Amino acid sequence: MAEQFYDISNPVRRELHKKFIRQCLNNFKDNNGVIQFIGEEFTGPLHFVKFWLQTIKDWEKETGKKQIIGLCVTKDVQDSILNNPVYASVVDLVDIRYWHYQADGTTYEPKGGQNLAPRQHARLLKPKKTSFEQVYRAVKEYRQKYPAKAVVYSGDSYPEFGWAAFMAGGSLPVLPAADKTFLTAAAAMKPVSEAGKYVLAGSNGMIAWAGNETTLQLDLANMKGSFKVRFVNIKDGKPSDSNATIEGGKKVTIEVSANTGIVWLMK
Repeated sequence: MAEQFYDISNPVRRELHKKFIRQCLNNFKDNNGVIQFIGEEFTGPLHFVKFWLQTIKDWEKETGKKQIIGLCVTKDVQDSILNNPVYASVVDLVDIRYWHYQADGTTYEPKGGQNLAPRQHARLLKPKKTSFEQVYRAVKEYRQKYPAKAVVYSGDSYPEFGWAAFMAGGSLPVLPAADKTFLTAAAAMKPVSEAGKYVLAGSNGMIAWAGNETTLQLDLANMKGSFKVRFVNIKDGKPSDSNATIEGGKKVTIEVSANTGIVWLMK
């Protein structure tokens, strides 16, 4: 029934869809912590996503209210919307859920509008598991391409790779109960590739991923001043107490103990 359901050329059905979308917006018009998505397990066609966003745009103009709009669709539809300024301007958040980069670097990307649920696509296309590197790649790619939008990763194995999404500048990653000061510092940082492989940096310091490595090499040429060195345990999110300091403006090698995972430099 998908083709009939998403057929907005039918005037009666079109009006029903419009009223339902507007009611979803009206329900939370006075809330500021709600993300509006088009639906759960949505693999529908591009034309309906455009209709959904246009209806939201009209509602926001009419009411003067602004909702947080999340784009959670198949990759082909996602990219088409984000590359169209008319509709991309309505989107605040990109959710990578119905596609992912597989561990071998290839893309698992079911197409929109094929009248198949995600689990049905999976039975046909046999997706392979992703990896830390590929989750990082996906999130960073969209953060850099669309810097004004938040990016969330909730695709394949997402709870397992929360730190990958975090290091790539992603929002709402699945993390252990991390220290609030650490999270506040991270919120003011963005991914930088010139300092190291997995690095977040800003005017307030740097966060670098060591993973299972016992030494971490960082290029602090663009980071001037003195920094306090702290280590964050990736299993519980707790930073260590440390009196160690390091000077910026040069390349450094930091020794990392087992299971630490993250080096946090505080200015």
